[in-house]
Amino acid sequence: MVRLSWCCYPVPCTNKQFTRTKAITTKSAQPSIFILTGAFDDTYLETREDDPVVCTSAGKRMILYRAIQEATDSKITLLSPHPKGRSTPYPLSETASHFSGIPQVFAKASPRRKIRFLLNIIHYARLVYRQTHDGSIMIMDNYEIIYAIAYGYCLCRGRKNPLVLEYEDGKHAIDKGFWRFLSGLAEFLVKPQVKAAIVATPSLLKRLPHNLPSEVVPGMLNPDRPLPKNPHIGEPVRIIYSGSLDYERGIPLLLDYLESNEIHANAEFHITGQGHFIDRIQAICQKSEGQVTFHGILPREDLSRLQRSCHFGLNLQRAGNPISEVTYPSKTFDYVNMGLRVISTRAAGVDTVLGKCAIYLTSEASTSLANAISLAVTNARSTNLDLGLSNMEKYTYHGTVGRLHSLMRRF
Repeated sequence: MVRLSWCCYPVPCTNKQFTRTKAITTKSAQPSIFILTGAFDDTYLETREDDPVVCTSAGKRMILYRAIQEATDSKITLLSPHPKGRSTPYPLSETASHFSGIPQVFAKASPRRKIRFLLNIIHYARLVYRQTHDGSIMIMDNYEIIYAIAYGYCLCRGRKNPLVLEYEDGKHAIDKGFWRFLSGLAEFLVKPQVKAAIVATPSLLKRLPHNLPSEVVPGMLNPDRPLPKNPHIGEPVRIIYSGSLDYERGIPLLLDYLESNEIHANAEFHITGQGHFIDRIQAICQKSEGQVTFHGILPREDLSRLQRSCHFGLNLQRAGNPISEVTYPSKTFDYVNMGLRVISTRAAGVDTVLGKCAIYLTSEASTSLANAISLAVTNARSTNLDLGLSNMEKYTYHGTVGRLHSLMRRF
């Protein structure tokens, strides 16, 4: 597991600490903001004995919450349920922590197997009611039943709290069985109360009322990102694919191309990640030794070093897969922030975000990928793609802060 370094360590939360947290959040001249979220960082993970699954979206949310704080000039507090562990559950008390310096409070968690789901919802609703106050802004992390009930509980107790939806993904829309029912119920209960939305992908806007104020925040550009580099004369054009090795992200499309006779002689391919096609990838590496390399899962620093050595990044998420209707491929921002140019499908509205900064496939076929890679290799020293970066300034941190200020000032 890759561990990140954060600000401070969680400690058991006493009544005195809870009172102090509430006092701090109510002193701001602006309405205080409470984010109902399940995000947590590695500092919190180190206090747990049952090894919860790592929160993979912590990095983006850390930056997003900082941007919200700067845009509103308000005190922010995160209110969270304890994440579920991977071993026998044990009781967890209310805990005060920090998420990259932002105060965070975790609700009490029950160890009772058959009824802990219900008890934890009750504990969380009581925590939200106790920590918030009338007039404070609540930001809800996706349509989750635990957050919907907590917000509804506050309404039933006479609270009036503007609700903003942080629509990070819409996976609940493609879930199956019981969890889809619960997420659908959460959406039904709170959707009429939502006053604004921060969405991660343009495709999610279709699930919101057309007149609802919203801003799209698919990722953030680093203002200090390196400029795209050109290969030296005689140097191969290095192309990298990073991420999940699954059907949804389009890895079979890349493998079909690498197994064909159309692989470009002046291109060098690097694949990182984990998934369901390892044997097939390794067979390709043996066949095309030196031209195709599989790195598996790399530590963050090693992955960054590899990405910086490349010239293009691949995003092959499939438009026909339901996941493209509910999530944005964040790897496109990772590539640009590392100084790479991008080769991509148009799935999930990538073309509406990257604009002229990418080479797009005309279809999701290996021949189309071959044409895109050929175009990239042939024009690897061209700066035409770099000209589109000026149109993406709204996705820098400061650009995002400005857009969020315009969205949140109505409250």
